[in-house]
Amino acid sequence: GTTSGVRDILVLFLTATTADGTLPRRERSARLKNRASLTDDFVEKLICHRMAVDATPSDGEAWHFLGFALPKAFSGLASANKLGAAALNHAMALTPNDARLYNNLALMQARRGRSQVGSDIVCRLYERSLLLHSRAKAASCDVQKDHDTAILNYGLYLAKLDLFEEAIEVLSTMETNEKTRRANRVHKDNHELKDFCERQVAKREERIVGAGVANRTVRFLI
Repeated sequence: GTTSGVRDILVLFLTATTADGTLPRRERSARLKNRASLTDDFVEKLICHRMAVDATPSDGEAWHFLGFALPKAFSGLASANKLGAAALNHAMALTPNDARLYNNLALMQARRGRSQVGSDIVCRLYERSLLLHSRAKAASCDVQKDHDTAILNYGLYLAKLDLFEEAIEVLSTMETNEKTRRANRVHKDNHELKDFCERQVAKREERIVGAGVANRTVRFLI
C-alpha cells in the first residue's frame, strides 16, 4: 500500500545516508548509481540518482541519469518530461560531449510534442548525438550499440514526421547485414523501418505520377 511504499522510501534514504555517509563523495555517488542500475523500481532509481547528484553536484552523468529517471518515475505527471529535460540540459552544460545525453534529451523533447518543442530542435539534438558517436568511434571507443540506437531513434522520429527520404538517409548509415539483423533487435528494427519508409516513398511517387497522368488527360479532353 501507500504507507508501505513511503516506509520503503524512507528506509532507502536512511540506509544510503548512514551506510555511505563516511565514504568519499565520488565513491558514494558511484555506489548510488550502481544501486539504481540493479533495481527495476523507477522510484528507487530516481531516489538513488537524486542522492548521487547531492553527493557530486558537478557530475554530469549523475544529472543525466536523474533527468532520464524523472519521467519514468512520474509517468502520469504532465511536467515530468519538462523537469527531466531541465536536468538533462544541466547535464549537457557539465558534459557537453556525451553523445548518449543528446539522444536521451531528443527522446524526451520529442515526447513533449511539437507544440512545445519544435522538430528542428529535436533534429539538432539527434544530429549532435550521431556526430559525437562518430567521433568516439573514430577514436576507437566502444560506442557502436549506443550509436545504432541513436540512428534508429532519429530515423523513427523522422518517419513519424512523414520525412521518409530523410529517415532513409539516416537509417542507411547503420552498418548492418543479414547476419546482424538476425542477432540484433535494433538492426532488425532499423531494416524494417527503412523498408517501410522506402515503400512510403514509392507510394508517394506513384501518386504524383498518377496525378500527372490525370492532369494531362483532362487537358487532352478539354
